[in-house]
Amino acid sequence: MAKRASKLLWLLIALFILSPVMILHPKISATLAGIIIFWLIIKRYNLPQNKIPPETTNPKSGAIKEQADLCEFVPQIIANYDHITEFEISNMDNQLFETAPFIAERGLLYALRISLCLPQIKNLNILASRYNTTCAGAGGMGLLASKRSHNYQLTYDFLAKKYLEKFVKLADNIFQDAKTAAENRKTKQAKITVFNKAKNKIKDSKTAFECKLPDLDSAVEALENQICEEIESINACVKL
Repeated sequence: MAKRASKLLWLLIALFILSPVMILHPKISATLAGIIIFWLIIKRYNLPQNKIPPETTNPKSGAIKEQADLCEFVPQIIANYDHITEFEISNMDNQLFETAPFIAERGLLYALRISLCLPQIKNLNILASRYNTTCAGAGGMGLLASKRSHNYQLTYDFLAKKYLEKFVKLADNIFQDAKTAAENRKTKQAKITVFNKAKNKIKDSKTAFECKLPDLDSAVEALENQICEEIESINACVKL
């Protein structure tokens, strides 16, 4: 306040000294008045640089921290995957959309959310279709669109393991059903036909996976070997 009053006092003194000139020369008076008014406006509305709040000097720091916190959604979901619900993942995705709509984590959340139905899938082709959508979903969502996220590999490995385990389980069900059906067939050819159908069903389902599923080929080969062993056993029994 004292500093401001001192400036105002000096301004009044200057006006008093210049008053004779201003009276004799109206144009000079108008010019000085304009300069003074302009100076007062600048002082009134311009914020001095030394009074800028310190938190505004680095506007990106808060955003970086906030995005780092949002990236923790994926590890939390994976750690609690057997108990989390689709609704809970959707809520997390909504938070991401409001704060960082183009963040790669949203694609990972999408893949995790649509894979929650794995326990209910009973068909290999449906499983393959769901995996394809998980990898390359609509609207640029899914695993393949989220490779720039540091949680990508964690999510990919986690879901790939889940899908492979489900494939092995469903394929083994087909094999076991074929064994049961073969026991009820009377002729050698009928028994072999049952196993060949099972083998072809498993083999065809592998081609339905448009996106690569790690270790799928090995799993299919192991099941085909088991079926071939059953067929060889049937042929051996007939020969005896």
